[in-house]
Amino acid sequence: MGLLLLLAYGLSLFQGLRLRSSDTLFVSSNVSDSVVVVAIDDASLQAYGRTPAEWPRTLHARAIQRLAEAGARVIAYELLMPESTPDDDDMRDAIEAARASDARTRFVIAAAGTGLPHVATSASGVRVIAFPAQLGPVRALAQAVDYVGGVSLLPDADGVVRRQPSFSLINSRLYPSFSVAAYLAYLRIPLTEVEQVLDADGDTLYITGDRALTVDSYGQWGQDFANTPGKGFPVVSFRDLIDERVDPEALRDRVVVVGLLNATGVLDTYQTPVTLSGQEMAGVEIQAHAIDSLIHNTARTAQTPGAIVIMIVVLSYGSALLYEHLRTFWKPAAMIGLLILFAVVASYVFTRDRIVVDVFDGVLALVLTTIVSVAAAVRRQYYRRRDAEVTALMSNREKERLEKLLFGLPVSVAILDKDGIALRINEAFASLLTPLALRNQWSHLAERLEQSGMDTETAAKLRASLDDGKRYTGEIILDAKTYNLTTTWLDDLKEWIVVLTDITTLAELNRVKREMLLMIAHDLRNPLSTVNVYVYQLRKFLFAEDEKVSKVIDHIEKASHVMQAILSDVIDLEQIRSLEFPRSPVDMRQVIRSVAERYEPDCTAKSQTMTLDLNDEAPPAFAHEGQISQVIANLVSNAVKYTPAKGTITLRLYSETPTHLRIAVQDTGIGIPADEQSKLFAEFYRVRTRATSDISGTGLGLSIVKSVVERHQGRVWFESVEGKGTTFYVELPVRVTDAAAN
Repeated sequence: MGLLLLLAYGLSLFQGLRLRSSDTLFVSSNVSDSVVVVAIDDASLQAYGRTPAEWPRTLHARAIQRLAEAGARVIAYELLMPESTPDDDDMRDAIEAARASDARTRFVIAAAGTGLPHVATSASGVRVIAFPAQLGPVRALAQAVDYVGGVSLLPDADGVVRRQPSFSLINSRLYPSFSVAAYLAYLRIPLTEVEQVLDADGDTLYITGDRALTVDSYGQWGQDFANTPGKGFPVVSFRDLIDERVDPEALRDRVVVVGLLNATGVLDTYQTPVTLSGQEMAGVEIQAHAIDSLIHNTARTAQTPGAIVIMIVVLSYGSALLYEHLRTFWKPAAMIGLLILFAVVASYVFTRDRIVVDVFDGVLALVLTTIVSVAAAVRRQYYRRRDAEVTALMSNREKERLEKLLFGLPVSVAILDKDGIALRINEAFASLLTPLALRNQWSHLAERLEQSGMDTETAAKLRASLDDGKRYTGEIILDAKTYNLTTTWLDDLKEWIVVLTDITTLAELNRVKREMLLMIAHDLRNPLSTVNVYVYQLRKFLFAEDEKVSKVIDHIEKASHVMQAILSDVIDLEQIRSLEFPRSPVDMRQVIRSVAERYEPDCTAKSQTMTLDLNDEAPPAFAHEGQISQVIANLVSNAVKYTPAKGTITLRLYSETPTHLRIAVQDTGIGIPADEQSKLFAEFYRVRTRATSDISGTGLGLSIVKSVVERHQGRVWFESVEGKGTTFYVELPVRVTDAAAN
C-alpha cells in the first residue's frame, strides 16, 4: 500500500484534492495590527465615479495627503495607472510631500506584467517570473514613488492563490512584487540598496538578514491567510478618508493598502485557502495578507517532497504494524485515533514551524491502510471460520463421544457455575439426590446435598468453600453410604467440577483398622505394665553389680517406654479423630507459660535459651484446653529435641485478625530437608538423616498436632530452611462477642 501511495504522489495524481486538503490547516487569527485597507467600495464609486480610472488624480492626491497627515508608514496603491491625465502632477506632488513629511511616508504603486510568464533567474541568482512587457504607472508617478511593485498573481493548478511572487524580471530589469516592495518600504530600505540586502541560496530567498522565504522554481513563496474576506484587516472607506471621517490613530505607523474592495463588479478577485465556500477574496486583501505575512514573519513553507515520502512510508507501514496487533473491530477506532493525532501534529507543525503539511497523502495513507488491513482481516476471518466450521463439525462428534463417556461413568459428576448452581449432572449423581433436591435445580449444590441427607455442618463447609473459590475435599454420608467429595475449579471455563466417589468399603475398612489399633493398644498396655514391674523387681533384687545385666535391663526398660509412648499416641490420635470434646475460652498465654515451664529443665540441660513473646491483648482461643496444651507441648518438645546445644527457642502469641489468633514456635535447629517437608504430617513418619538418627520419637506427634488443630477449625503450617531452623504456626479461632462481630 505504501508503494502505491508513493506512486500516486510521484505521478501527481489527485493534485487538486492534495492542494485543497492542506487548506484545512488555515484558521482565523486576530485582526492585523500592521496593515489597514482603504477600500474603494460602492459608496466611493457612487460618490466619485463608476471606476477609479475615471477619477481625477487630484482626488488621489487628497487621499495621499490625508494618509500622510495621519502618519501612515507606507502607502501602497494597488491600482494600475498606466494612462496620463492632466492631474498627474498634483498626485506626484502629493506623493513627494508625503515622502518628505514628518512621518517619512513611503509610497508603493502597482504594475502588472503582460504576456506569457516563464521561469528565469536574475543576475544575482534570484528566481523570478519573467514577463515580456509591463503595464505600469505613468512616468511622472513612477519616478515619484519609492517602489513599483508587481501585482501579477499565478494561481495553483486548482485555481486557488496560495503563493506570492517575490520578484519579476521585465525587459531584464528586476522588480519586486507588490508585497515585497511594501515590506521593503516598511523597513525604509531604498530601492538602490535592495541588491545589498537581497541574497539567494537554492530554495531560500533572503529578502533581509532575518526574512528567509522558501521559494519554488518561479520564485514564489507561501503567504499566510489569517482571515476570511473583510475580517483580517481594519477597513476604511475611501470616501470616509476624503471626508475626514477616519480616526488618524487607526492609520498611524501602519501600512495602508488602497484598492478595490467590497465593490459590485470587482474583477480582480480570487479563490484562496480560506474562501473555498465560494466567496472570493479581492486582490487588495490578498496583497494585504502577503504584506502582513512578511512583517510578522508568518510566511508559509510547503512540505518538501522528501518529507512527504518519509511521512507516507511511516504512516502507512507504521499503522499496518499497529493493526497487526489489534482485533478487526478495533481497527476503525484506531484509525480515527491516528487521524486525530495526525491532525494535531499537522496543526502543531503548521502553527509552530509554518510548514503546510500534505494532509491529503497523510490521511490517505492512514485510511487506505486501514481499509486494506480490515479487508485482509475479514478475508482471513472468512477462511478461519470456514476451517473452524469443518473442525467444529469433526470435533462435535468427538465431544459428543467424550460427553457420553464422561456422563455415562458410574462415578458421580456434576458441573457448577461460579455461584454453586449445577449446570449439568450425570445419571450417577442424580441417583444420589432426593426428589426434592432434584426439583430444586436452581438451588446451591450444598443445599441440594443437605436435602439429600448430608449433615448441616458439612453442607455449610462446602458452601463456604465454593463461595470463597477454594478447593474442597472431604467425606460425606448419603443414604448410609460414605462418599469422598472433591471440587476442582476450572479457571478457563469459570466452572466447578464436583466428583463423588463411593468409598463406603474403604471407610468401613478404616473403621475396622482404628478399632483394631485401639484394641491392640489397650491389650498391650497390661503386658507392658507387667514388664515394667518385673524390670523394677530385677533392679531391686540385683545385688551384684553386674554391668552386663544392668545394660540388658536398661534396654528392656527403654523399649518398654517407647512402646508405651507409641500406644499412648495411637490412642490419643484415634480419640481426637473420633470423639467429640467440649470447647471453651482458653487463655493461651497461661497455656504457653505452663508448657514452657514443663520443658525448662530440658532446655537447661542442653544450654538452650527459651524466649516468650506473648501479646497481652491477644483474645482467648475457643478450644479444648487439654488438647491445645498437648499441641503446644508436642511442638516445643520437637523444638528442644531438634535444636543443638546453646540454640534458641522462641514462643510467640499474637493476633492478626479479630477472629483468629496465631501461635509460632521457632527454633534455630537443624531444619527440615526440602524433599522431606511434604510428608512431615504423615502418621509414623520421621525425617531420617544423620543428624536425627539418635533422636527418639514415635512419628505421631505432628499427626496429633494436625488432627487437633483441624478439629478446632484451625490450620497448622511451617517454614523451614535446612541448617538454619524451623518455625511452626498454629492458627485457632476466637470466640467473638456480638458487638465485635458487628
